[in-house]
Formats: sequence, C-alpha cells, structure tokens
Amino acid sequence: MDVLVFDIYGDWGHFRRYFSTTSPLSFVVPPRTTLAGMLGALLGVKRGEGPDEFPRALDSARAKIAVAPLAPLDNIQLGLLLIKTKRDSGGVLVEGLFGPHYGHTRIRYEFLRRPAYRLFVHLTDDGLMKRLEETLTEHHCAFTLSLGLSELLANYRFVGRFNTIEKEPDETVELHSAVTEDTLGRGAEPEYVPGTRWVKHVAAVDINPDREVTCYEPVFAMITPLRRGEKIPDDAPPPLAPRVPPLKCKPRRCFEVELPEDNGGLQRFCFLERANGGP
Repeated sequence: MDVLVFDIYGDWGHFRRYFSTTSPLSFVVPPRTTLAGMLGALLGVKRGEGPDEFPRALDSARAKIAVAPLAPLDNIQLGLLLIKTKRDSGGVLVEGLFGPHYGHTRIRYEFLRRPAYRLFVHLTDDGLMKRLEETLTEHHCAFTLSLGLSELLANYRFVGRFNTIEKEPDETVELHSAVTEDTLGRGAEPEYVPGTRWVKHVAAVDINPDREVTCYEPVFAMITPLRRGEKIPDDAPPPLAPRVPPLKCKPRRCFEVELPEDNGGLQRFCFLERANGGP
C-alpha cells in the first residue's frame, strides 16, 4: 500500500473538545474528522450527500489517515473578546466597527502554540490519490487550510509518496502515530515510559452529511510537554523529524514506512479507524 506523507503546521491551533463548555479546550491531536476536512480543503471536495462529496468521499472506508505529532506540546489559554450577534443573546443592539451587534463577551480558549503534525494518507480512489499527490507536489490547496478555527491558518510540507509494509506485531513496538483503543484491543493501553506522557481522549472518527457523528473512538497519543523554561522561538521552522517520543504498545496491525533520514527514517503508524473496519 502506498501512502502520501506530508507535514502540516502553523503558528496556532485549536481543535475544540466537544465536551468543553464555557471555556473551550483543545484536543492535542486533530480528530480524524478534522483531518478529513483538511484533505477536503486541499482537494476542493464540496460538501454534500453524494458519494463524491464530503464527507462520504473521505470517510474512514475510503480515506485511510494516520497522524503523528512532530512538536512537543505547548498549550496556552488566552482570553478572546467575542461579539454577540444573536438577537436573543441578552445584549442591547449597538453599532460597532464590524457592524451592528449585541455587545461583547470574554471567553478563555485553550490554544496549541506552533503545532506540527505528520499525516500518512491512503485513498482507495486511485484518481483522487493521484490528484492529492499532484496538489501536494505543486503546494496548492483549493480552499484555505487551517488548524481548527478558520483564523488559525496552516501551511504544509510534502515529504513524498512511499510504499508501506503491513505488520501484525507479536510484541511491543514503537509507534509514532496516534492509535485507537480498538486497534490495541479493548482495555489495552500503551506502556508507561519514564519521562514521557501520553493521553487518551474520545474523538470522532466519521460523520454523516448532516455533520452528525456516526462513530467515536478512544484515541491514544503521545504528548511530551516542553521542559520547564523551554520555549519555541517564534521564527523556528517546524521540525523535519519527530521531536516527540513514540508510543510503546502492541497494535493488532500497523504499517512501516522508510522515510529519508532527515525526516526520521523508519516510522510506524496506525490508521485512525476501527480495527475491523466497522462503522
């Protein structure tokens, strides 16, 4: 199986956790539905109910996506001054710089600072796969690419197209990507390695044309916070190779790909899906 490998990064990211209320928190790794939306933005797939439209064209059966964090976690909470635009928001209609509104409200948001991720993508549609490769090679996107919120613009770097080797490990391996609990086996967890930290969160895997989630999966991802006093310079380029240690676990199935040495060499990943391919 061939995969297209590319890195996506930006100055800021926010992938809202669906269960956060007053103060929106962020997933540390984009959910699979968000990654599918990024592919849709690159390819220009229009939203609709048809098989060639988003989200069906890029659901987990047609688009195999794995994501690996490249940069250490650097999260921060910032207060945003939001404009109330709804008539029933309790404010008084006033004329402002951006038009009439009903006052302001201050909300604290959690943001990821200088996030960077590596995506491994395989599309079952050969034509769409070729189109994505051409898009990445030409560094083009049909719609504006962002890291969660539309204001958090993103850039990407194409690593290349590579052949993978499918493995069914019978022992613990080092896994660079996020992995679903079902891929490890229900109730299984990655091993704890001193000095590292992984998180588990429940995230969406698939949605229907009405943007209703049809599948949730618990996902494990390695996050290594910055060391005390360590800072990422504002002008620092995104890392070429992962600066986050791999998960140590025993997945039912994983894939190996040999990247250039500058990009980290041999890497293992699992697609974000149910291990049995179910809905």
